[in-house]
Amino acid sequence: MPHFIGLKLLSVFSIGSLVASQLFLPLFFKDILGLGSDKIGMIFSIIPFTSCIAFPYWTHLADRTHAYKTIMISNMFIALFSILSIGLVPFITNQESTTIVLVALGCFGYAFCGYPMISAMVDCVTLRALGDDKALYGRQKIGCPIGVSSAIFLVGLLQETFETQYALFWVYAVYVLGFIATIAAIDLTPHRYPKPVDEEETPLLPDPASAATLIAVGSTTPSLSENGVEKQDKSMWHLFRQPESMHFYTVVAILGFCFSTFQIFLFMFIRNDLHGTPAMIGLLGPLSGFSELLVFFFSKQIFKAMGVRWMLTIAHLIAIYRVIIYILAMEITWGAWLVTINHLAHGVMFSMIWTAAALQADAVAPLGLKSTAQGLLNVSFNGVGGGTGALVAGYVYENRGVADMWIMLGLVATAGLVIFTLPAAKAPFRWLGKHF
Repeated sequence: MPHFIGLKLLSVFSIGSLVASQLFLPLFFKDILGLGSDKIGMIFSIIPFTSCIAFPYWTHLADRTHAYKTIMISNMFIALFSILSIGLVPFITNQESTTIVLVALGCFGYAFCGYPMISAMVDCVTLRALGDDKALYGRQKIGCPIGVSSAIFLVGLLQETFETQYALFWVYAVYVLGFIATIAAIDLTPHRYPKPVDEEETPLLPDPASAATLIAVGSTTPSLSENGVEKQDKSMWHLFRQPESMHFYTVVAILGFCFSTFQIFLFMFIRNDLHGTPAMIGLLGPLSGFSELLVFFFSKQIFKAMGVRWMLTIAHLIAIYRVIIYILAMEITWGAWLVTINHLAHGVMFSMIWTAAALQADAVAPLGLKSTAQGLLNVSFNGVGGGTGALVAGYVYENRGVADMWIMLGLVATAGLVIFTLPAAKAPFRWLGKHF
């Protein structure tokens, strides 16, 4: 069995560049640019909302042209320039309005060209290169916790050593260049191997009749033309028109709302509201990386044992649990340490969501729409969900306080759990499926 080292490195550099930019830019905006939480949320919403267009555009282009390497390399160079340009803003202007415009332009360039490459396109090329071994997808994502841990550690170390917030730009550049070198070197030809019946031919999805199956496998069955030859719907609408699909992508968007809020505002919460130390923030990467590594490594076994339904249910419950912990942390003197230790749950939440959702989206997509399916998944999670989370949470944080923000997030997560698990909650999606 091949080790797919290149795919694992791709995960390291992609998630490392994401962490170095998106996790530390809010602190840069707050400390260096002097922006409020509502403006930070507004600026960060540019990334997910722009990706709603960028994800399907680039993934559909990749499906049509198969020029994966050309698309990814050229776009990452543009993303590198876009993020580095944000670091120049304090030297250009001190006016808040001009600052917001310039930062927004940098975020737009990153969102349209870079963000789709390190999220949707990485999954596209990973699943393509795995070929018949898609059950090993989770194993390739063990590079994600390594990228998270190393990026957070390096940025924190350089910030403390040189006493500058600009360390995030240095680390981001290193990871982007590593990403470009890796995608240029790896072989993306799908691997096809004979597989033992008891191990490798086990289907990715559970029995379609089981409760673990979220989207009906039969929805991807090709239709027959008049001469009896199979044909498939190649439009993106094919991936979204089934009631089960609408339900699935809605649930994914709600989880994206929750995850985006955690990702954007947790560091600020620990430092500004709980008065945590830089050492605590530095521990967040290794802690979440450790739990994420374990779940991704055993993802094949976890997926077989639980299926999509239980994995996403656990993700909702983790979100609710984290909100309770954060509210409790505000009432005790050692709250910063409580939040830091419980960051183990962050890695479990992300790996549960992404393993289940990425495999499910790939499994139900017909040939010719595999990359597009990953794009639509990212639109739901990172685009619609992430963008709405950034806007709403940023507004509540600035105008109502951090406690109300966590309460709001807990209500959203609870609503998502109800929509996902309650059979009656699926009725609106069946109605939409009949009328649209």
